[in-house]
Amino acid sequence: MRRAAAVLLASFAVACAPGSPDHYQGYVEGDYVYVSSPFGGRLERLGVVEGAPVDAGALLFELDPEPESSRLAEANERLAAARARLADLEVGSRPSELAAVESRLAGARAALDLAELNYARRSELYEAGHTDAVTAEELDRFRADRDGRRADVAALQAELETARLGGREGALDAARREVAALEAALEERAW
Repeated sequence: MRRAAAVLLASFAVACAPGSPDHYQGYVEGDYVYVSSPFGGRLERLGVVEGAPVDAGALLFELDPEPESSRLAEANERLAAARARLADLEVGSRPSELAAVESRLAGARAALDLAELNYARRSELYEAGHTDAVTAEELDRFRADRDGRRADVAALQAELETARLGGREGALDAARREVAALEAALEERAW
């Protein structure tokens, strides 16, 4: 038993003795790391050699930037177009378009004034018993003309109000969503 303890103590002493610094005892484990780009493209520059040590953050390779630059420029243009459509929907009609509707409305109001005068005159004659000057059929025709002119004025007033409003809420919402989607796509392209 003493002999076994002495052998064990001697082996511990040898194991703990300082060794030479040029070698170490034990095992080393390693993993192969395969590196690639998430995008395809033409290799412009290779910054490392196979098997060489690489520092963290070192440039491994560089791809031709032209295809991605073109896609980024396209994404920028699409976003600019979507923003312009949104701004157009938010503003409403142009001043010249509004002026055209206002002009048609003024013409419709003038025609309505004349139709109301004609109907009032014919109505007075008919009610005064001058059926030889105005028949019931003619009076009906003047009343229908007046009512049609009133409808024209109402339609043009509604058209003018609509032209001043800008885009419908659904169209505005769709345009806002399109802008947000294109902004996200642009961020991804820029990355």
